[in-house]
Amino acid sequence: MDLRLLAAWCMCAMFPTACTFVHTRPWGVHRLDGFACALCCRYTVTLQARDAAQNRDRNPTHVNVTVDTVPPATVITSHPPSFTNTSTIIVKVQANERVRGFSAVMLSNDEVVMEAWLGVDTGGNGTTATWTVDGLADASYHVVLWGMDTAGNTDASRNATVGFTVDLTPPAAVVIGRPDVQSNDTAPFVSLACPEEPGQCGFRLTPAPDPAPAGTGGATWLTGHPAAAGSPVSLSVVIDASTSTEVTHLQFATLPADDSYAIAVEVTDAAGNQAEDLVVVAWLLDTVPPVTATALVVAPALPLGLPPVVATSSGTSVQLACGVSEASNPCSFTVVVDGDAAVDTPVPATVELPFLTAGHHVVRAVAVDDAGNTEVAPVDVDLAVDVEQPVTALVAKPNTCVACPLLRSALFCSLWCAVRCRCT
Repeated sequence: MDLRLLAAWCMCAMFPTACTFVHTRPWGVHRLDGFACALCCRYTVTLQARDAAQNRDRNPTHVNVTVDTVPPATVITSHPPSFTNTSTIIVKVQANERVRGFSAVMLSNDEVVMEAWLGVDTGGNGTTATWTVDGLADASYHVVLWGMDTAGNTDASRNATVGFTVDLTPPAAVVIGRPDVQSNDTAPFVSLACPEEPGQCGFRLTPAPDPAPAGTGGATWLTGHPAAAGSPVSLSVVIDASTSTEVTHLQFATLPADDSYAIAVEVTDAAGNQAEDLVVVAWLLDTVPPVTATALVVAPALPLGLPPVVATSSGTSVQLACGVSEASNPCSFTVVVDGDAAVDTPVPATVELPFLTAGHHVVRAVAVDDAGNTEVAPVDVDLAVDVEQPVTALVAKPNTCVACPLLRSALFCSLWCAVRCRCT
């Protein structure tokens, strides 16, 4: 008995095309060749037996055959954010046709750290899968997935990829710019950075901590979100060229008056981790120039505090002190002698002047407080130096011997006084 393939119908590109293949074999497996369509095609193959007398089977067998040479397209439909603070990640993937499953690879630093075969989700119409990975450590990862359809075609494009960073460590912010502890800058700024973080940190001004940190008692706390209307601070982010670190500048508006100010900054990294401690910065705004309270010229041989009119050439000192208004803000002085800077010194102190020549000299003390304010009306001290040593002259000398007897001769008295007597 011959088994003859009578007809096949190909539904290709939505147009039915009649295809006839003739294979004559008395038995066995029949190989059908010539199924060629530009796209995935579904064939209906009719098998009908015929004997030597040319009688045909009135109930032929129909077989549906799908020819698929096109790989599936794979897309990721859900994945972790660029930075995450959880060690468990979930990635969901989908294909544009029914698939057997998906291959998944996870890399870190260009090295494969995990591979998996993902079966299709139940109830997902055979096109979706979910990959859950636990126990990831701090690192940057890259995931690649590709599907395999029911015909065995695989997505060779490897376009379904996603990258993310696992960061489980709270940030550590560093203050790289701030006002001096005593400052005369009425519009200061504070610069913060997280140099160890893989992403940018976020900074937020918070209300005053309770209890107040040490050194901030009585301070005025500056609060407010940089984006809020009327906020005392604006925010900008720049890249430090030397370290490639993102630096956040908190620029404050003009402060209203001299006072102690402080800020408390909450730090959150890109993964959502929050720093354990607030960053606290405190400073004193002082815009009032200092005043020199005293400027006394003192000769070394005289008691301290008695200013002589004439000093010796062996050396002279100047005693200096800040005014009462600077009691909480120490100042320093630049001492100028005859227009030439002599020495910078902290206060209170006694400034030793250099060797002075005979004549008239002018000593000026210019006060500068720790906030950077310079004295408006410095003190001048006039100093006269006299280097001539005094000479004592004997103007009269009596020739008598008070201890000699009065009756003796003058010659005897003179000789006797030379040995035994005190003459005046």
